[in-house]
Amino acid sequence: MLSKPLRVGVIGANWGVNHIEAWRAVPGVVVAAICTSQRSTAEAAAREHGIPRAIWDPHEMLDDPTIDVIDVTPRPSIRAPLALQVLQAGKHLLQPLPFALNLEQAGTLHEEAKAQGLVAMVENLHRHTPAFRQAKALADEGALGRIFTVRGHVRTGILLNPSAGYVYSWITDADSGASALRNFGAHLLHALIWLFGDISAVAADISTSLPEIYFADGSSKVNGTADSATVMTRFHSGATGSIDVSWCTAASEGFLIDVVGELGRLVIRAEGLGPQNARLWWAGRGDRELAPFPIDEDYCGVLGLPLRDDPDRPRRYPLAAMCAGMANAVRDGELAHAHPDFDEAYTVMRVVEAAYKSVEIGGWVNVPR
Repeated sequence: MLSKPLRVGVIGANWGVNHIEAWRAVPGVVVAAICTSQRSTAEAAAREHGIPRAIWDPHEMLDDPTIDVIDVTPRPSIRAPLALQVLQAGKHLLQPLPFALNLEQAGTLHEEAKAQGLVAMVENLHRHTPAFRQAKALADEGALGRIFTVRGHVRTGILLNPSAGYVYSWITDADSGASALRNFGAHLLHALIWLFGDISAVAADISTSLPEIYFADGSSKVNGTADSATVMTRFHSGATGSIDVSWCTAASEGFLIDVVGELGRLVIRAEGLGPQNARLWWAGRGDRELAPFPIDEDYCGVLGLPLRDDPDRPRRYPLAAMCAGMANAVRDGELAHAHPDFDEAYTVMRVVEAAYKSVEIGGWVNVPR
């Protein structure tokens, strides 16, 4: 099965650099080319990362019959049109979140992936992180019983005095397609829906808490995006809950999911936004305190991937596990290996856009199915 290498092309050399290392950890995968918008940056990235081919016109990569998978990593306003062209070119596709700039665009990507019969997935490291895999097993086994409430947050201070020349300052551009809810909020929603089922209705407040961003060198820029969101949720199961997402929280706690059910309580905490160093806590129905829950060794590795979970490099393993799943799906045609797929991404996008609609009307909005 591995006699013919799977050849991957990466578009983008900022976040895309993390994907290069992940792809290279997967047996039988070759990172064959990297593409940026300029010849100088493409050639520099190829030299720095030992990639044999530099490309500065993405259509050259799309038209190359030797490339099997294209990993499109630039900002959403650039990425979404490129992603559609990748699918139309018949290439398998990996892309980060946000899935698209709007629901119409998300629907187009979703339908094109289905029509082409391609492996198409979005990046969500939670799905490949050992603590989350353990939590999924507990949820599927019914360890919580009927779920009462689901609460979560992703809090960071990335817009509080960012460094001069901050490479992701584009997230504050009004036309970037980014927002706290569309980016990190979508990651949290992917985890929640995977763990606890579909969300049926939302009521939201989405706002810009910092109208101006001040950089460490004293310069500033107008913040044109929504850096904060709070969303109340109703699940099809009958559970209720809320999430909040912030890019401007001092002493931020990172990531949290806190679930209460009739048989117990489950808490996942993680540092940063990766999530990094995710840990699990559990309390049974009669317990007075949460206690650390051990992670089964089976959830710390993936079949066929020599890499294991490493607390010293917390993003490395889930990124590689994500790429390994996609590689397996491309090779054997079992699309279930590649997740979250575009079906799931479109589901999360409908929740996000329902939240924005809720702000417009000032009340609850049913999530379309």
